[in-house]
Amino acid sequence: MSISGIPSTKFTKPVAASQSLREVYDILFSAWSVAKVDRTAPLKNLENCITWCFYSAIVAEIIRLIDDGTRQHCFTIFSGTSIIYRRKQVGIADIQVEFNNDPRCRFIIEAKLLNKKGASNARAYVGEEGMGRFISGKKYGIEVSEGGMIGYVLDGNTDKARKSVADKIEKERQTVGMLPTATLKNSTIREDVYETSHVKQTGTSFTIYHIFLPVKN
Repeated sequence: MSISGIPSTKFTKPVAASQSLREVYDILFSAWSVAKVDRTAPLKNLENCITWCFYSAIVAEIIRLIDDGTRQHCFTIFSGTSIIYRRKQVGIADIQVEFNNDPRCRFIIEAKLLNKKGASNARAYVGEEGMGRFISGKKYGIEVSEGGMIGYVLDGNTDKARKSVADKIEKERQTVGMLPTATLKNSTIREDVYETSHVKQTGTSFTIYHIFLPVKN
C-alpha cells in the first residue's frame, strides 16, 4: 500500500532532511485530525486497525494537497510493508516514508498503544519491540540515522502518556542507548513532536521522533 507525492528535489544522503520531515509530520497531524478510527476491533488487533484507519486518512490528505496544487512532496508513504535487508525480512513497518524513490532514504515509524485498560503500556513502547527496533541496529535502524514512534493514546490523555514514556526512558537509559544529557524533549520540527537522541548498539548515533495521538471515542 502506498501513495506517492510529486517528486521535486533530489536527496544526496540516505537520511531525511529536517524540512522534509516537517512536511511528513504536517501531513500526519492533518490526517489524524480527520481520521475515523474504528475502536470496535479486539484489543489484540486494535493497533493495526487504528494504523489502517490512519493510513487511509494520510492517503486522502496527500491526494487533497496534490489536487489543490498547494504543495509538492518528494516522498512516498507506505503502510504494512516488509523491511528487507540483505535479502532478509527484518520487520514490517507500521508506516514507512521513502524519499525520492530511494529505499535507502527511508524513515520508519513504529506505533504502539498507550494508556490501555488503566496501564500506561510504556514498557512496550520503550522496549525491544518498540524503540528497541531502532536501537538494536538490526531491524529498523539499519543504515539510517532517524526513525519515528507513534503512541496511540486510548484514553486521550496525551500528557500523561508522554510522561509515562519519558519516565520509562529515564529508567532504561542504558538499554535504549540514551546520550548522557539526552531526554525526551520538544523537537524543532514541530512543537507537538518530541525527540530522543541515542547511540545504537552498532555504535552510530540515532534520533527518534515521537508523537502522541489521542484516540477519539
